[in-house]
Amino acid sequence: MIKNTSLLLLAMFALLAGCAPSTNSSYKDILPRQAFLKIEKDLTIKGDGNQHCGNIAEYSSTASGFVIRNTPHGSYVMTAEHVCDVSYIDSYVKRFANGSYDMKFKVIDIKGKKYDVEIVRSIDKDDICLLWVEDLFMQAISVSRKPPVPGDRVLNLAAPMGIFEANMIPIQEGIYNGEHESSAFYSIPATGGSSGSPILNNKGELVGMIHSVYTNFRAISVSPTHSILTNFIDVSIDRHHVRYMIDIYMRVLVGLKEAN
Repeated sequence: MIKNTSLLLLAMFALLAGCAPSTNSSYKDILPRQAFLKIEKDLTIKGDGNQHCGNIAEYSSTASGFVIRNTPHGSYVMTAEHVCDVSYIDSYVKRFANGSYDMKFKVIDIKGKKYDVEIVRSIDKDDICLLWVEDLFMQAISVSRKPPVPGDRVLNLAAPMGIFEANMIPIQEGIYNGEHESSAFYSIPATGGSSGSPILNNKGELVGMIHSVYTNFRAISVSPTHSILTNFIDVSIDRHHVRYMIDIYMRVLVGLKEAN
């Protein structure tokens, strides 16, 4: 039964490996490579000034993400919820170090440039997270309004095992298998670092996003269903953008008032 099968979350803690894409055809004209982003989280646990001095430990993890919509002020980025989750850090630091910590959460574009991020909204149940990245102006992936059909061939842009360099993104092919409850299944190999990577149809449009893989059979990846993913994108971005524009408008009014 699917519910009893162990799944592996795919935020990756600094390793190296790789997968080779198929050579059957060229996808250079449809792949939105400019939209892909590698995600890095660096955690530094600091001493408490008494028993511990200086930094106690440093941790790094990587994942994948992609630009889903552009605005004149920046871009919205999608990834998996467990990539965004930092709720465990407070309890971990208090339990083992009794000190403070510093978390750096950044995305890296295809040119190698790094940007700070803001978490907009996340849903644990479906493992989806939306980020806001100010001053990021890269190509956005178009969302397919039609769900995939079992047997459809799909493509995946990801940074498995952290493999990613400027202008070098691993590309993989796969097949859509179908869905069960709130999950969609794809024959796409995945491992740590693949979390948040986009799944694309033969037009280069978004149909899914990898968030986990089967522990003992890493050739089947799991994604939110197409309907869950598209609804999350539409609702989350619209709500945030309205609030963002109101905030800009209010700051302009305050500035005009102060100037007078």
